[in-house]
Amino acid sequence: TLKLTKAVLPKMIARKKGRILNVASVYSFAPAPFQAVYSGCKAFLLSFSESLREELKGTGVTVTALCPGTTRTGFRSRAGIAHRNDAAGASPEAVAKIAVRQTLKGKPLVVPGFANRAFVFVTRRLPVSLVPRLVRFINSTRGVNE
Repeated sequence: TLKLTKAVLPKMIARKKGRILNVASVYSFAPAPFQAVYSGCKAFLLSFSESLREELKGTGVTVTALCPGTTRTGFRSRAGIAHRNDAAGASPEAVAKIAVRQTLKGKPLVVPGFANRAFVFVTRRLPVSLVPRLVRFINSTRGVNE
């Protein structure tokens, strides 16, 4: 993400037009026990996107952070996470359509799905010390902590 952004950004700025889409996660907003590296990296992407967006104000270049929740990809099996419900989550195609549409509109943050937006809302309002416990509970019901 950093190398690609660094490579394309100067030309976008020069032509006063461009869109950057970074794929983060709902776990950008919450420490995720047993997925610490994942949630930490996604938090970085969100922070990077928000910072860069502010830096680029007035240049014609926008930055969008996409923060999907569970998406039906091969991620869980590649990460060694048990499947409790293969039908859970959004299709990659649905997430991609939303992401592209909102990025072209210049939206700064895209969180597809009501449950995901509710999760983000709650995690932003809970005491910081409770958020990892909430995520641990959610993940244990999904088989992530096993």
